Amino acid sequence: MVSSSGMPVSLKTDLRFPITGQQGHGSRNIQLIYFILICFILLPRYVKFYMPVLSEVSLAYGNIERKSLEEAHRYEPFWTEPEEPAAVIEETEQIEEEPLEIWLRLSEKGRAGSNVRESPGKDSDRIIVISGEVTMKQLELSENERWIRIELEDGTQGWINHTLVEVIE
Repeated sequence: MVSSSGMPVSLKTDLRFPITGQQGHGSRNIQLIYFILICFILLPRYVKFYMPVLSEVSLAYGNIERKSLEEAHRYEPFWTEPEEPAAVIEETEQIEEEPLEIWLRLSEKGRAGSNVRESPGKDSDRIIVISGEVTMKQLELSENERWIRIELEDGTQGWINHTLVEVIE
């Protein structure tokens, strides 16, 4: 092929595949040298110059992130890994459930002094008077659920009015 000026032109020139000695081939080498110069010589100088600024920015961001992470740890997770399913129990097996132990203490009203009685009701005989920080185990409730059968730490059992005690959580 011949150009309009009469110079021979190859297809490689038109398709931008320069051949050594053609115009434009040397400029790519110069661009590559400039790129290497910038990447390996000038860039590290700028990084050294801006490193203290970058470390301050990184430190400030870390402080902001740490505060939000501490705040996030105060809450329950939205999702937890599911527990593995319990073993399948055959229908013929019966599970014996042990009753939950419910521990009580005297309420603010009961701390001044509370009667522990032989049976549920105000007319029942008094066994002992308890006061202060006393803990006891709940054994059962009366039919009307106003009286609680308790066992004190020393083993004494009796009934106490439900308004004089509160559940220990």
